[in-house]
Amino acid sequence: MRKIAQYIFSIGLTLLFGYLALAGVESSALWQAVQEVAAQSVGFIVAITLVRIGLRTWRWQMMMRSFAGHIGYVVTYLAVAICYAANVVVPRSGDILRAVLLGWSDRAAVGPLLGSVAAERVFDVLLLALLAGSVFTLLAPQHMSVYPQLAWSIPLVIVAGALLLLLMSLFAAGRFALVVRLVGRISPRLGALVEPHIAAVAQGMDSLRRPRQYAAIAGVSLLLHLSYAGLIYVGYWGMGLTVAYDLGVEAALLTMVVSAVSFFVPTPAGIGPFHFFFKEALTTFYAVPPTEALACATVVHATYNLTYLVAGGLAALAVQGRRWWQDRNTA
Repeated sequence: MRKIAQYIFSIGLTLLFGYLALAGVESSALWQAVQEVAAQSVGFIVAITLVRIGLRTWRWQMMMRSFAGHIGYVVTYLAVAICYAANVVVPRSGDILRAVLLGWSDRAAVGPLLGSVAAERVFDVLLLALLAGSVFTLLAPQHMSVYPQLAWSIPLVIVAGALLLLLMSLFAAGRFALVVRLVGRISPRLGALVEPHIAAVAQGMDSLRRPRQYAAIAGVSLLLHLSYAGLIYVGYWGMGLTVAYDLGVEAALLTMVVSAVSFFVPTPAGIGPFHFFFKEALTTFYAVPPTEALACATVVHATYNLTYLVAGGLAALAVQGRRWWQDRNTA
C-alpha cells in the first residue's frame, strides 16, 4: 500500500511539473518544433548516452575493486544499463537493482555493493554542487541575481556533501561501533544481527579510505557530468539554437546544473521536472521562446531515456542468458 501511495505521489508530481512546463506552449507548435530536429543530433545523443553508461561502469568498478575485483567490465556495464532502464520506469529503483543483480548473476555480496552505490551518490551530489557554484560564480555570475537563494544554498549543499563524505570515510574505516551500540540499546539481539550487515556496507565504501582513488573517482564523475552537458549542447545544435540564440558551452553547463534539480524530484525518468527546469533555464537566462526551449528538452530527454530502455532491455536478456548458461554448465 505504501509503494502504491508513493507511485501515485510520483505521478502527481509528473503531472504538476508537466503542466508548468507546458504553460504558454501550444501542443501543435511544440510537435512541429520537435520534428525539426536534425537526425544526426539524435544519433550523437544516443552515442553519448551509451558512453555515459560506460563511464558510470568504469567508476563503479573503481569503487568495488577491493571486494569484487573478479566482476568484469562487461557484466558491470550490463547491470548499470539495467539500472538506468529501471529508473526510467520506477524512480530510485535502479541503484538497488544493480547491486542485487550483480549479487545474483556473479554471486557477490550485496551489502558491499550497496555501500559502493551510496558512496557514488554522495560523490555525484557533491560534485554537482561544486559545478553549480563554479558555473554561477565563474562562467555566468550575471545570472546569480535571478536566483539569489543560490548564494547560500549552493555553499550549504557543498558543506553538507563534504561532511557526509567525511562521515562515510570514517564509516569505511570501521568506525561504526557507535551505530551498533545505539541499535543494541534498542535490542541487543537486533544489534548483533545488524552488525555484520553494517560492516558489509562499510566494506563497500572502502575506496573512500584511499586518497589516491578520490582523484580518479572525482575525475570520472566530472566526465559524467560534462557528458551530460554534451547531451544538452548536441540538443541545442540539433534544434538550431546554437546559431539562432548563440547558445554555447556556458549555456549547456548552466542548463545542466539547473535541470539536474529534476533528478531530486521522485518522478519516473524525471518526466515533468526535467522539462520544466530545462525550459526555465533557456527562457530565463537566454530569452529562448518557450516552445523552442521545451522542444529541445523533449528531444534530449526522450532520446536518452529511450536509449536507456533499449540498452537496459537488451542487457536484461543478456544477463538472463548468461545466468542460464552458468547454471546449465554447473548442473
